[in-house]
Amino acid sequence: MRWFLKARLCVRAWLLLGLAAEFIPCERVEIAERFAYYGISSNLISYLTGPLGQSTVSAAESVNVWSGTTSMLPLVGAFIADSFLG
Repeated sequence: MRWFLKARLCVRAWLLLGLAAEFIPCERVEIAERFAYYGISSNLISYLTGPLGQSTVSAAESVNVWSGTTSMLPLVGAFIADSFLG
């Protein structure tokens, strides 16, 4: 089956479920975002221990701080958006 027929079937399935067709590109962005996040987090410890010469403990701590920061920043952004922007 050609790719455009599969895409049409996918869109029809989404519309039958009552979901907007505009959601499909957002799903692709979410997948790309997850690939980028896990790609950076897995390569970051190798970079910190290799070229930068940090110890494994220090590199793991840095990766955990980075992971926590990236998890909490959307909450900070939501607070700012709700309180000051809208």
